[in-house]
Amino acid sequence: MWLFLIHCHIGIFYARTTKKGVVLKKNNLFLILLIVVGFLVFVYTLPHFLKLVEILGKRIPQKNIRLDYVIGVAWAAFLGVTIYFWPVPSAHKKALGYIWMVKCFVMLGLMLFYEHHYQVDSYGYFNAATHHIREWRRMEVLGPSNPVILLIQVLRNSFLDSFHAIKASFGMIGLFACYVFYLAAAEFLRRDIVRLLYVFALFPSILFWSSVIGKEPILLIAIAVYSYGVVKLIRTESFSSSVFIILGLITSVYIRLWLGIILGLPVLLMVVRMMCLNRNSFKKIGYVLVFVSSIIILVFSTHGVTKIFYLKSFKDLSIFANKRFTTFSIGGSLLEAKPDGKMFKKADSGDNALARDPKDPVGENKPAYETAIDENSGVTVKIKYRGLKDLALFVPRGVFTVLFRPLPGEVKNIFGLMAGLEDTVLLILFIIAVFKVRWRELFTPFFIWAISLIVVWSIAYGFVGYNLGTVCRYRMQILPIFLGIILYFVFEKKGLGKPEIKE
Repeated sequence: MWLFLIHCHIGIFYARTTKKGVVLKKNNLFLILLIVVGFLVFVYTLPHFLKLVEILGKRIPQKNIRLDYVIGVAWAAFLGVTIYFWPVPSAHKKALGYIWMVKCFVMLGLMLFYEHHYQVDSYGYFNAATHHIREWRRMEVLGPSNPVILLIQVLRNSFLDSFHAIKASFGMIGLFACYVFYLAAAEFLRRDIVRLLYVFALFPSILFWSSVIGKEPILLIAIAVYSYGVVKLIRTESFSSSVFIILGLITSVYIRLWLGIILGLPVLLMVVRMMCLNRNSFKKIGYVLVFVSSIIILVFSTHGVTKIFYLKSFKDLSIFANKRFTTFSIGGSLLEAKPDGKMFKKADSGDNALARDPKDPVGENKPAYETAIDENSGVTVKIKYRGLKDLALFVPRGVFTVLFRPLPGEVKNIFGLMAGLEDTVLLILFIIAVFKVRWRELFTPFFIWAISLIVVWSIAYGFVGYNLGTVCRYRMQILPIFLGIILYFVFEKKGLGKPEIKE
């Protein structure tokens, strides 16, 4: 307080003796007063806020939630400081710093209420990494969760045995992924438009799902590196571009096996198109390497998917789709249909047996589906698709669902309302982009890759789009690419960013 009074006295004295500095010193005095008041409010409210953090974090598998949160805040501040040492332009550092502050507000503020309301996968990942680092042989060495668990394991065995600190670490991975997507966009446009970085990083779904503990931030950085390699290959035809593509493909396939098909097929089409436009591409080692690698990854992923999901013929596709419908239509991305009546009753022995929801045994509120016993897993499966015709008829609806739903009013809570508003904006921009699209440009290598990627992804994920919350999380994999294409046609001038390739 004495220090504050001395500052006030000096400021008033200087303001009275210098006419030029009257306004300036009064502003300084107001700023000092504001800082002091803010500090006092912070000190007074801190215990109450930490108590709220402890209440909201009751699901976190940690003994001291308050200490856990304080460590997380300190680690997030340290990570923010490191941005100014990144070897990037100063304008990018400034933007990344502002974006990181917003991400911290989401991770360490708004996300507390989300984690309190839902039993999220982050708790399972955090709790799974319980072995000491010296017991690394006991850790999981195979499986899609390994990168997540291994990273958490390393952090927990350091001074960062904190749920919120680990969440900040994953948030930084997500921020870097958004920056790589921006670098790809800048390379394609041949312009440095920093506001695009804000769009990619602060788009609500990307901002939220790139800040959670889970596969999403790691998948996002893998697809970002893959996308940057594709754009770089189109623009420069350099060998290093193929390395980025292959690295992104391998990482994505390790986490989600079917992404080898979804990401490999579009890049293969792009390379073929490039070779058709420029026959000298056959002599470029980068193109040859990407061409061969994408074929190998496609074969590997296809074989793995058919083996894991028991897809021996086209007829098995409808069986697989029915299993996905049974699994995802009851509200959990990890739940499995069990024939014990917990989710729905067993199929009756008679014809046209119906499976009813236990909460609605009469079937007045929900449609009833015929059921069958899956021979491979032995579980009861609802029958929605009876063949390839039903699958084909469902594709348009499934594609629309995974790209633009939930719409306002479909999920009746605050999170559903925010997601609905975001999807409404995305749908409006998409409609505008369709009317402003330059059709000739769609046959260039970049748009062949980008559009085929979105189409293949949407068809593949359309059959798991029954849980709208899961849809929002999965969509983040291709949302930066989808959003970038829409914004390009809505706002970009004719011909800007068009690949300069002679046919």
